[in-house]
Amino acid sequence: MSVPGVLLVGGGAGAAVVGYYLSRIYRFNLLPRYSTDWEMRLYSPDLDMHGRTLGPYYGDFRKCLHDYDFDEDGIIVLVGGEGNDRVRNYNPCQIAEMAIIEYENYLRTGDGQHRESFRRHVEWLVRNATPLGGGKACFYYQYDTPEEKAPWGSGLAQGMAVSALLRAHELFGEPEYFQLAREAFALMDAPVEEGGFRYSGPEFMLWYEEDNHRSHILNGHIYSLFAVHDFFRVTGDPYYRECFERGAETIKRMIGLFDTGYLTKYQSVDDYPANNSYHYIHITLFEILHRITADPFFGECARRFAAYHSNPLYKVPAFLAILKGVLRDKLPWYSGRALAPGPAPAGTLGNT
Repeated sequence: MSVPGVLLVGGGAGAAVVGYYLSRIYRFNLLPRYSTDWEMRLYSPDLDMHGRTLGPYYGDFRKCLHDYDFDEDGIIVLVGGEGNDRVRNYNPCQIAEMAIIEYENYLRTGDGQHRESFRRHVEWLVRNATPLGGGKACFYYQYDTPEEKAPWGSGLAQGMAVSALLRAHELFGEPEYFQLAREAFALMDAPVEEGGFRYSGPEFMLWYEEDNHRSHILNGHIYSLFAVHDFFRVTGDPYYRECFERGAETIKRMIGLFDTGYLTKYQSVDDYPANNSYHYIHITLFEILHRITADPFFGECARRFAAYHSNPLYKVPAFLAILKGVLRDKLPWYSGRALAPGPAPAGTLGNT
């Protein structure tokens, strides 16, 4: 074969290899960031988000739960691993979420089985809350993750438990549910320097941390704010309103750390867009914030984020950014921070 022929064949083979890897990056690194498999859905705009009676949660997250089973008592358990290595763990956040889902199922259907399932999941929270003294309690995770070592806590789990417990107090009238909600909030609202989950700094005025690494996870902070709003609705205590407003104002102030201009990020320390339905969840969460606050900022963000999701033109800069990250990760001579695929929800709204 002539030299030009060899070059032509070699060039064609090289182009095929490049095309193959680009298609894989598109399929496995880009498309999951537009997933709605674990989306949170909005309820009707008529849902009361301000009355003293809580009623349904602020959005429908039944699709957010995955990779789960139930134990012999009907309590949801997180299932992980494959084959003989599959493990089952109690995830406090997931249990609180299932409690809220069953509460809403009961409101929707009047079926007493959902009512009792709601109560069983709330009672699990009561039994498994660890008193810490000083009017605080923690819902510890009793298993390790790549990021955490047991026992560990989460601001997201604390907040979700607060929302479940306050609704249980509303339905069943048990004083211990309200008291435990107060203790769970007290830890969530304690400074991170004291073992709590409230971060405060020059830029992040008030941020409820989902994890223990001060990485400023967006969805975890917002869900925690919903718990704060629940407490304000129930008690009318201006302290809760102040916390909610400062937390919402921090989102407005720091939105540039999460809005890439083509997708949103899972946490402020990332340099890549969120994966596994989180961007779509952010759309819903910002619309809920808009409905609660009537602040046009949150509505505008929700609409902009929705455009990122649906307008194909935004996929071009997203693909280029992800490609750059993959090169950082795969090529030893390419300097820079590696791009991770983004955490998948661990059977729950967030990765905790």
